Amino acid sequence: MAQEDDFLSRKQASAYLAKIGCPISVKTLANLASNDNEGGGPPFLRIRWRIVRYERAALDTWAYQQTKRIS
Repeated sequence: MAQEDDFLSRKQASAYLAKIGCPISVKTLANLASNDNEGGGPPFLRIRWRIVRYERAALDTWAYQQTKRIS
């Protein structure tokens, strides 16, 4: 079951992604989330209009999918 600290604000999500090697700004996360996430950003939850939360596990999955693997 998800804990409260597993859901990150956009600012916290940006810092977390940078920490795991996928640096992305808060503004870029917001742009990717526009138009119901048609920008291809990580999945998020919208609570009311302005509150957005990213689940840590979803950020991990999204960051992994963004990596380019060279064989």
